[in-house]
Amino acid sequence: HIWLSSPPGQPSRALGKDALYAFPLEQEKKAAKLAERLGQIAIREEVRGSTGEQLLVLYRVRAGDLPDAADPLAALNRGGDFIQPQKIERAVWNDSFALLGYSIDAADAAKRNLEVTLFFHALKPTSEDYTFSIKVRDARDRVWGQEDKWAGNNSYATTQWSPGDVVVEKFYPGLNACAPAGEYRVTVEAYNPKTAQVLALSDRDGNSMSLGTTRAEASPGNL
Repeated sequence: HIWLSSPPGQPSRALGKDALYAFPLEQEKKAAKLAERLGQIAIREEVRGSTGEQLLVLYRVRAGDLPDAADPLAALNRGGDFIQPQKIERAVWNDSFALLGYSIDAADAAKRNLEVTLFFHALKPTSEDYTFSIKVRDARDRVWGQEDKWAGNNSYATTQWSPGDVVVEKFYPGLNACAPAGEYRVTVEAYNPKTAQVLALSDRDGNSMSLGTTRAEASPGNL
């Protein structure tokens, strides 16, 4: 696999090929951040032109350090401080891709600017580009925060996923300013944006997966 710029995760070792992460020179800081996360499993390489000028910054991850289908999260914890899920939780959609775990954080003291990180595992090829929807619901199931997108900030559709890939994506379903202080439940679902049909879970009933609860305080701008 060769990925230009920073990828949303890591490909599988199943193909027996190294992964190359390629960055243009103006994104060298982004490349350095990836190398920091991958630690010792990231091997720096350079691509130079015919006159010796540097064209790209490359980081190679050898096939043996890529995710194993039997234990896909282990590779994220080897060699560096790559992010790990707070909670291991599995759910499968249409036998095509699975949720491996998640993290819920907040960027503000009131815990309203939520950051939800999902860890996906591609199981088999899919012919549709599914949108993931993160919703923040109160006790009456009213939605007060939401973000819908593809992985890779809308650049890495599910039709591009290869079996065995681990895909890590952050969502920012910030709470509406009118949302009161209290406990909120975070959910994820996948749907086909062409038909608006929500994809069913294949390992349990329903189509929405609960990611646990989080408490938010009152909005400083709406006291």
